[in-house]
Amino acid sequence: MDLKERIAAARAQLDSREPAVAAVDLAGELVDVTLRPLEPSVWLDVVAANPPRGGTTDMNLGFNQDTIARWYPAAEILVAGEPVDTETWQELFDVLEPPSIRMLTAGAWGINHNEADKRLRELGKARLAASQKKRRSRANSASR
Repeated sequence: MDLKERIAAARAQLDSREPAVAAVDLAGELVDVTLRPLEPSVWLDVVAANPPRGGTTDMNLGFNQDTIARWYPAAEILVAGEPVDTETWQELFDVLEPPSIRMLTAGAWGINHNEADKRLRELGKARLAASQKKRRSRANSASR
């Protein structure tokens, strides 16, 4: 596969990512908020705009976990299956309690970072296993 084909395959992989759905408490009712995955550069911009606070668990994530969902692009959010505009998303976010905000944060992080991180680790393990298998194979054939 040449580079252009790999880029096209990567684009297809990005386009096939599933959204995250977080059930949040809105006025005593569970409401599903759907976060669609962002383009990697957009996710990095959102992360950069929400830097981690020192001395908190934010440092492990690399962003402020209390604000990242607030600044998620409204164009990529559905509330109860309906699109929202930025102003409405900000109003809704203002009335969410911390447990609901954490659910949104977890969903955003999961689809935009964690899934890719897990895939990268698995690819690294597969590469290592393949190289070790090749080394053993060469060692076996050299001793014959």
